[in-house]
Amino acid sequence: MRFASLVSTLGLAALSIVSFVACGGAASEEPTETPATDDGEAEEIKAAVIDEGDDGKTIPISLGRSFTVAVSDNASTGYVWSVKSVDRTLGQPKITQIAGDSSRPGAAGLKKFTWSTKSPLDLVGKHTIVLLHARAFGNSPSTTLTVTVDIKGTATAATCGGIIGKTCGVDAYCDFAASTHCGAGDQMGKCDAKPQFCPAVILPVCGCNGKTFNNSCEANRAGVSVISSGKCAK
Repeated sequence: MRFASLVSTLGLAALSIVSFVACGGAASEEPTETPATDDGEAEEIKAAVIDEGDDGKTIPISLGRSFTVAVSDNASTGYVWSVKSVDRTLGQPKITQIAGDSSRPGAAGLKKFTWSTKSPLDLVGKHTIVLLHARAFGNSPSTTLTVTVDIKGTATAATCGGIIGKTCGVDAYCDFAASTHCGAGDQMGKCDAKPQFCPAVILPVCGCNGKTFNNSCEANRAGVSVISSGKCAK
């Protein structure tokens, strides 16, 4: 009986290992993040992403959209990223830290500075942000990352769809609430700006055109509203 029990236990363990390997092999080639768990994280997924390769550039951002400056961060070096200067109207960002690969000691992680352009203030125009990469003590060399965001207002119609099929501007799409089922029965949607950048996050959604997108931001950038979470039914 003991031998039979041992064989059964080993068999279950082997099956678990095979399942683990199979799941790993089926992983997407694109990087993923933990799905959003609150409205703040959901907003960050939709945010335009700016990285170190954009140093010195001017990035267009549609009014009402969030944007994130994401930088490689390795605290073990003693160097940390911080906000050196930012336009007062933008205010201070939400800061999130993503740890590096736990299987590789000393691996760099990611630090993200996220701003929202949803504000009672008039944010339309150019705003310069400077991040500083330096040690907290001593006179060690430091570097900066400077980006300018050009926040653009939208001059599109407030509503779209309906019985006459009212459309939005070139840089906008018709956003339908889930309850309207993509404008079924001549229901109206609202015009919203297409995002300029989207993160490489895999959270599949089904678009109103019947196609599956990696995330809602990708669908909106293609000019398509989202009808449901998950892949479209075939």
